[in-house]
Amino acid sequence: MKFHHFDNPQQYYENYIKPAVEKCVERKIYCIIDWHYIDNPANLDAETRAFWTDIAPKYKNYPNVLFEVFNENSTDMSWATWKNIVQPWVDLIRSYAPNNLILVGAPHYAQHLYDAPNNPIKGKNIVYVAHIYPGLERKLWDQWIFNVADKIPLFITEWGFRNGADYPTSGTITNFGIPLKKKLEEYDLSWTCWVADHTWQPEMFDKNWNLLVGENYMGGFVKDYLLSKK
Repeated sequence: MKFHHFDNPQQYYENYIKPAVEKCVERKIYCIIDWHYIDNPANLDAETRAFWTDIAPKYKNYPNVLFEVFNENSTDMSWATWKNIVQPWVDLIRSYAPNNLILVGAPHYAQHLYDAPNNPIKGKNIVYVAHIYPGLERKLWDQWIFNVADKIPLFITEWGFRNGADYPTSGTITNFGIPLKKKLEEYDLSWTCWVADHTWQPEMFDKNWNLLVGENYMGGFVKDYLLSKK
């Protein structure tokens, strides 16, 4: 049976979001609640407002909970157009949750950040988000993403690879993992990778939840990277 959380949002919250957040509190780790659409955000205003109207008040007193407003704007709209859409959502979240970090992506799958420093989102505790995968040409890394890293707070909330995975995620440690790590270290950026799963690509585990290691997989690379920061 195919289950969509929209069918029964409260059941989804009770079964998945709430226990996940409580486990993060128990383990003293940060948790991102992400409105995980990959779409044109202009078409999802009502749904987005409904989601954050429900979620933001529940976690306003959880300093370890971060809110990622909208996962990926799949259009090439200008930053100014995007800001006109996302600023009211940020303001809505703030009306319920004064202090939680709010994570704001960018057009073109959270990659077109170049205009953000000149037209920032209004409010405090705003962090800008980039997603980066092997399919993004290396020559665009700086132009679209890393050139803003010294100007605005930047958090890479998705990156990953697996050799032979679907576009745009096919890559290796040598041709993607190591060059990206150098950039993350150069700018001292926080990050989370995608994805700790055995089915969603680029997967970190096999079907038995064994970590995938070696040149073609991100699992071992991510584990070693995290261990180096312990």
